[in-house]
Amino acid sequence: MKKLFKAGWIVLLIGAVMTAIGVAKDGAKSIEFMGIKPVELKEDKKITKKYDVKEAKNLVMALDKKADGSNSDYSSIVNVEVRQGNDFSAKYSGSKNLAPVIKNEGDALKIYAGKKSGNYRRVVFDFDGFRSSTDWTSRLVITVPRDYKFSSVENDGMNGDLTLSGLKAENLKLHMYDVSDIMLNNIEADKVDIDVSSDLKVNSSKLSYGMIKVDEGDLNLFDSEVNSIGFELNDGDFSTSNTVMEKSSVKSNDGDISAINATIKGRCQFISQDGDINVTNAQADGYVSTTSSGDNLLHAKNGEATTLEENPNAANILVLMNSDGDNSVK
Repeated sequence: MKKLFKAGWIVLLIGAVMTAIGVAKDGAKSIEFMGIKPVELKEDKKITKKYDVKEAKNLVMALDKKADGSNSDYSSIVNVEVRQGNDFSAKYSGSKNLAPVIKNEGDALKIYAGKKSGNYRRVVFDFDGFRSSTDWTSRLVITVPRDYKFSSVENDGMNGDLTLSGLKAENLKLHMYDVSDIMLNNIEADKVDIDVSSDLKVNSSKLSYGMIKVDEGDLNLFDSEVNSIGFELNDGDFSTSNTVMEKSSVKSNDGDISAINATIKGRCQFISQDGDINVTNAQADGYVSTTSSGDNLLHAKNGEATTLEENPNAANILVLMNSDGDNSVK
């Protein structure tokens, strides 16, 4: 009850401040709070900007840092898309305050946070309620020549959505913990190191050797090929269809695992701590399916809290292990 009264007083105080400012400024004004100080809102401007960029072996997206290398209070939202084009180019459209710094440094094309990016998520209050100080989406598009292969593509932090389309890289490193969605479309990477905390979608891609971790979010893998990849999900579902999986594994702590039309090469594993595992129309020479407490269905065989097998010594085998959930192979 005390918290409710306190919240009421805060709202009343904000209203009083707005009224006072409105009277002082000859009418209703939108205000924002810089710390605890109320000031009249200065609306942001929308710009379109092209950057002069050159060919680079490495692409580094460092939107959590400024160009001088210092950490940035990057609380803004800029959606980034890297895709195929005729040549190297960079174009930004959106908030003037959020315009990133892009430049070639040695053999790398680097993208840094803008100088004023830390001031984006300001609390704005007017007679229409709370809102953002900008009403548009800021977007950065990087293009690279078709069939160009990077030595590395890295992203160590950003907000907003990230879309990579039609890229080739020897190394793909994505460590991102505060984004909306990540899409990898038609990507070829010889080695991957992905650690994110959002939904991840992979489509028509070839990924080899490495780890893909999703802390909070779903992972969707479609029409792709993966070789020697370890997938780990902490809190989310894994789903795949029409995918070739070679010597790869999926581990889920809290979520379901679903595979449709998967082609299994070598030994692959689906492991769930708390969730169901469903496999439909897989192409595998052998299966081993184990449940500790749930139902277990392997084609015509079924049981509960048991291990079921089909050709357990086969070279191309799918192993299912479930601690608290059901297994189904149809």
